[in-house]
Amino acid sequence: MRSIRIGYFIYLIFLFSQIGLAADKALFESKYRWFYLSCNFQDNNSVEKAISLVHTAKQYGYDGVVVADPKFGAMKQRPLYYFTNLKKFIKSADSASIEIIPAVVGVGYSESVLQNDPSLAEGIPVKDCVFKVQGKKAIVEDANNYLDSAKASDSEADYLKQWDYVDQPNEFVTAQVLGAGQTIIQMKGFQNPKSKGMVRVSKKLKVQPFTQYQIDLDIKTVNVVNPGGIRITALGLDEKGPELNYTSLGVKKTQNWTKHSVVINTMANSNIVVWMGCWGVQDGVVYLRNPAFYAVGGINLVRREGCPVTVTNMNGDISYEEGKDYFRWEYKDLGNNGWMGRYHVTHPQIPIQITPNSAIQEGQKIRVSYYHVPVIYDGQVCCCLTHPKTFTCFQDELQNIIKVFQPKRILLNYDEIRVAGQCELCRTKNKTCGELLADHIRKIREMIKTLSPQVTVYVWNGMFDPYHNAVDNYYFAASTFKNSWLGLDDTVKILNWNFPRRNESLRFFSDKGMCQVIASSIDAGNYETTVRDWANSANSLKGLCLEGFMYTTWRQDYSKLSDYQELLVEYTLPDKNVRKIK
Repeated sequence: MRSIRIGYFIYLIFLFSQIGLAADKALFESKYRWFYLSCNFQDNNSVEKAISLVHTAKQYGYDGVVVADPKFGAMKQRPLYYFTNLKKFIKSADSASIEIIPAVVGVGYSESVLQNDPSLAEGIPVKDCVFKVQGKKAIVEDANNYLDSAKASDSEADYLKQWDYVDQPNEFVTAQVLGAGQTIIQMKGFQNPKSKGMVRVSKKLKVQPFTQYQIDLDIKTVNVVNPGGIRITALGLDEKGPELNYTSLGVKKTQNWTKHSVVINTMANSNIVVWMGCWGVQDGVVYLRNPAFYAVGGINLVRREGCPVTVTNMNGDISYEEGKDYFRWEYKDLGNNGWMGRYHVTHPQIPIQITPNSAIQEGQKIRVSYYHVPVIYDGQVCCCLTHPKTFTCFQDELQNIIKVFQPKRILLNYDEIRVAGQCELCRTKNKTCGELLADHIRKIREMIKTLSPQVTVYVWNGMFDPYHNAVDNYYFAASTFKNSWLGLDDTVKILNWNFPRRNESLRFFSDKGMCQVIASSIDAGNYETTVRDWANSANSLKGLCLEGFMYTTWRQDYSKLSDYQELLVEYTLPDKNVRKIK
């Protein structure tokens, strides 16, 4: 009898162990193997490549494609052949049994909505900038170049001493002083262990708070490895927070003298430091010439509800009226740099035109306040989170997408919202950026429920993840993005790309009962390790609802589609929907 009880006890232990194993196996008995595709459906060649890619992906075991095209946000503006191309793509995906998951509602990378109305961009305030009237036009009074300190009589050593900091002067940084105050700075030695690829100069400057300044620099390069590391940046010295410039320069590996410019807003700072040079450059020679730092006005001026223009006298006790004292002040080419929704980094200043019977007098100084659009990295501009017209545009987009694709699932493109909560319209809500974002996604989800209740909603984790971008001091956000995740519930599913903190991130959304798809990037050189580490992290979490993996590339690199699937088989418990390609 005792032996029977012992045998029964051993059987129970075995049974429970198998239940545990089954729970672990369930992690990777996930249904979905997706890939990410950005496609311009107005370009026939892009569409043909996308169709070919769909059939190739099917051979390797993929069953879904997340499709993005900024033109989804303005389908009414598209020619007839755009819809012909969409139908061809949809038919091709159907024939390959590849599900299409449209990526819509661009909040962060907002070209899809801003092509409808560029003034819907989020604006940063300029406050009480001093303009002077001359010839019935008012422009910024301060015309000084605060980096123009070279003298024709300077020696190389004298010139370099005018900078507050120089990386290894006379070794990595040298200067050639020419006639008429012209100076060329040469930077090299990037492979030297002492430089670590960082060779820079910097200067501290006194500035006016909440004022636009432009920084110009001529750059010449010879065989530079990683030219993206050549940068101009500025940091506030009075107020802790983000950098004051995130615009990429677009320097080429080898180029002749080319002028590069960025525009900054000093925010609450009266003292800043400007840096010029190289971060992470690996080889080659870089030459800098004619550095300039000067005040500007009206660059990418945005006019809409929440972004007013105010003009007063110097004391601030007299306000001047637009239309009466000055003509409407606006930048008519806002967001039209080659196509709608694309913004210039800088452009000629827009003067304020004074009316014939204005109370503003010739030669008078005035204070001007307004809002402008910052351009992030390679052209990114963010839309306002609260303007009613953004929701109207997004509703049109959702209606068109649901009509054309009839999708089972959609991805909401909330991603890297680097400018938020700055305009008066947002500030009057008396909410943090996180609360504004939570409100925003609730409204969008209600739209989707009304338009197509059966659609399942996915979002990128980043802006809702306290271990990723839902944090304090995120770029030009006016306040914290914490608690943005309160706009989600367990009906929303997560595309998780937070590799550096994947354990915490996966657990955070899992604890909220939210299913996830791992968006594993293959753009990094060590993508094999990335897949393995994602799989190990997922396998370590008990009770994780993991729906699948997505081959994720921003570089349009699909050369590893087969390898990626083989890695999933190798590093995860294979399921019936994954087959190893020989």
